[in-house]
Amino acid sequence: MQIYIYLLVGAVALGAVPTAVVIFAAFAIRKKVSGMNSDNGSDRSHPLVIGTILSIRETGMTVHLPGRSAFSPECALTVGFTTREGQAVTAVGEALIAMVAIPQFQPGCTVPLRYDPANPANIRIVLDASPYELQQAQYR
Repeated sequence: MQIYIYLLVGAVALGAVPTAVVIFAAFAIRKKVSGMNSDNGSDRSHPLVIGTILSIRETGMTVHLPGRSAFSPECALTVGFTTREGQAVTAVGEALIAMVAIPQFQPGCTVPLRYDPANPANIRIVLDASPYELQQAQYR
């Protein structure tokens, strides 16, 4: 919600013409900040599994999140994982990663993710899973 306030103040300061551009950017940033790769990507009913990072690259987008002193780059992570049904999947998910945390997201490291059982290639990198959820995912 704070992002919208910052963008609204910026829109008022810039004038009426750029306001549409700022509003469009607000919705794009909201989608990226929430980590959604699809309309139902934030659904907690989707299975949580642990995947292995195969590669990482920057998408070119950076976002300044409230409470952080630096911009966070959006990174595309290619991840390999096994579904609960035993299917091996390689998929790409995007996430905003703090600059100081980038060393934790290198090839060979593990990352929690949710996948759509109907389309396992549709994943969402989960950076806010509870310790309980992570423990459950690790032992499945």
